[in-house]
Amino acid sequence: MSIVTLTANADGTTTGWGAVPGAGAHADEVEDIASSDDDSSYIESPNAADGTIWLQLTNPPGDFDPDAINSITIRVQHRRLNTPEMAVDDAEVTARLVRADELTAISTTPTAVATPIQGSYAQTNFAPSATGTHSVADWDGARLEIVFDHIGNQTPDTVNQMRVTAVEVEIDYTPIGGDEMGAQSLFHSHHNVFHAGNVGPR
Repeated sequence: MSIVTLTANADGTTTGWGAVPGAGAHADEVEDIASSDDDSSYIESPNAADGTIWLQLTNPPGDFDPDAINSITIRVQHRRLNTPEMAVDDAEVTARLVRADELTAISTTPTAVATPIQGSYAQTNFAPSATGTHSVADWDGARLEIVFDHIGNQTPDTVNQMRVTAVEVEIDYTPIGGDEMGAQSLFHSHHNVFHAGNVGPR
């Protein structure tokens, strides 16, 4: 088995989402988990409204087999800002993987989790399953879809939005030819032992 980590490297559709400091693409402000810099750079959902953003991911390696995915882990570091008006609004977040068309799912959609009001970032690890039949070309340029669901209570809050500072997608997979190569290696090993045991005059 092999493990690859995909990270955001370009923007898909980002309508309604902000980016800080925002000099370049939204994807530029979202690091991998190990490089997370909290509020130094982040993307931000629409305020007191639902919002979805798509971030393009790096391509999987050459030995990637879309039909041999063992597990997928989507890691999102997020926090919610809230300034209440009356009853405090709620919010949820979820994430999945789609093709470059931003429609065709290549992973299931995990159950949304509450994004609590917090002063520091929390990390959520989503564990969707691969879904559908897709080629390596379909995985190239795949998008990470992040969904912010604003849940209003009475009068909408003055502020109710989510910041995301870091994301990454870890995929555990069996490489192309992995089992076959292992079988060939075992065959050659036994073949060599057989010949070594039969060296000498007959």
